[in-house]
Amino acid sequence: MYYRGLGQALFVLLIISGIIYNYLINLYHTDILLFSLIFLLILAITLFLIAIYIRTYRRKKGFYRSPFWIDLAREIRIRDNYTCQKCGLHGWHVHHIVPKGMGGSDDPSNLETLCEKCHHSQPFHEKMDQEMWTKM
Repeated sequence: MYYRGLGQALFVLLIISGIIYNYLINLYHTDILLFSLIFLLILAITLFLIAIYIRTYRRKKGFYRSPFWIDLAREIRIRDNYTCQKCGLHGWHVHHIVPKGMGGSDDPSNLETLCEKCHHSQPFHEKMDQEMWTKM
């Protein structure tokens, strides 16, 4: 769910690499070992670029806009009836009780719905990026 379309992109890249590989072998009728090495190099570069994409996509801002988080946050809001678990007002923000950086997880038992004021008052949330928390 994290990387929607990533598998398809990888498949397309591998198919294109295979087509180029076959074309070059048929065109030059030469050393298959050389072209095999070129193919493996293209494959390694492709996998490296995909790893960079995954690492970038999982950064904080990207994660909170991912389909995984959007679906999970919706479930938590519904579970909490869109009510702030601290003050009882209308809540929209989904908060990690134990921060992920301190060993917390995305398990629903570690998540709660908070209003904007209560979320900003949580430790390490004083300077939250307003754009990150726009309604999705």
